[in-house]
Amino acid sequence: MTATTAALATVLAQARPGRLLVEASLWSADPRRLHHELACIAALADLLHVDASDGRFASAPQFTPTALSRLPAVGRPVHVHLMAARPLEQIAAWVQAGADLITVHAEAEHAEEALLTLRDLNVGCGLAVRLDSDPSVVQQFADLIDVLIMIGTPLGTKGTSMAPQAPRRLAEVRALLDAHHSATSIHSIDDGADDGAARWVPIIADGGIRPDTVPSLTLAGAGGVVAGSMLFTSPDPAGTLAWLRSPGGEAP
Repeated sequence: MTATTAALATVLAQARPGRLLVEASLWSADPRRLHHELACIAALADLLHVDASDGRFASAPQFTPTALSRLPAVGRPVHVHLMAARPLEQIAAWVQAGADLITVHAEAEHAEEALLTLRDLNVGCGLAVRLDSDPSVVQQFADLIDVLIMIGTPLGTKGTSMAPQAPRRLAEVRALLDAHHSATSIHSIDDGADDGAARWVPIIADGGIRPDTVPSLTLAGAGGVVAGSMLFTSPDPAGTLAWLRSPGGEAP
């Protein structure tokens, strides 16, 4: 199960203020009907989101590379959220299994080296920041990442309400990234390197994604959400996904 690098770039380019990317979290799918639910949701979502853990950084082991490799191809990029203290030890297995985008944690060992390794492997690079970490940590990684995940609940938990400080933290990181890339673009113009267009790195909100939390995350500058039970248990997945992309009015 894999999508091309070009397909991933096309999907990420769709993220912009007011138009959220929607990642479908396979953690919320029914394991007994996984292939059926995958086929239904993949036709709607922008990316498939796979949670993976070493069992220590986050307690539940969740998906494995072997499980990912056995999923049928559905034509959507696969985003692996790697909750591991030593991501370098696992990256190769996930790439071989079909990951198109791999997110490692800012709190992990050798996180920068892991991101550089992903770049060398021509795989999308993501960074995740836990709820208990200083948001300013993203600055040192800003030029290495394609996406940023801001965790809004205790890591590795399911069905937990979003922490009230999550939108504020996301807004703070949005401002940090925008200021950094704006400054970088100005330097590029001065150096004659390009047209100076500033990068816009999507911030994906993960945890507690519900009808009453998505609007505040959107206003804070989110570029996407990881939708789990809200999407998989919806009586109208297409309507729910359409609302998530541009939240406004009453949620279905």
